[in-house]
Amino acid sequence: MHGVNAELITEFAKDLTWEERFKTLEDQRYVWGKQQHRMWRVKDHVDVMVTDSPTLLGLIYGKNNPVCFSELILESFNEFDNTNYFLIRLKEFNPKGRNQNEEKSKRLDKEIAAMLAENNIKFEAVAGDYSGVNDIARQVLRRLGKKMEISLNRED
Repeated sequence: MHGVNAELITEFAKDLTWEERFKTLEDQRYVWGKQQHRMWRVKDHVDVMVTDSPTLLGLIYGKNNPVCFSELILESFNEFDNTNYFLIRLKEFNPKGRNQNEEKSKRLDKEIAAMLAENNIKFEAVAGDYSGVNDIARQVLRRLGKKMEISLNRED
């Protein structure tokens, strides 16, 4: 749509969750590397990459890794032209395909927001609903020099 070459970068950690490979999830260097590679392989081929699993999450889930790993995560993140959005939870929590319950997920939200602030990473909080999707699309299109022609509407 809108003449934008976009690619969805799916979450490697969720693949592991669906496959019930929980031990592998503990190796955050491996998980991060796989997620980083998913982004790297399309970096110069698309206008936009969309993911709900930015590589910065390695700073949250890999807290026990050496400082040099955290530095690598940040350095690699900065190799991309990033626009970051933090979705405000508005819908009922869906535990399918997740490793955390709702309470833990909300704690992670706070940790992620703090990590972004600590690392001076700009982000915009947007509603986790159709209006948020439209806001993000509008901003991305504007950044690409395009006008939004179609928006999503909720059908009841």
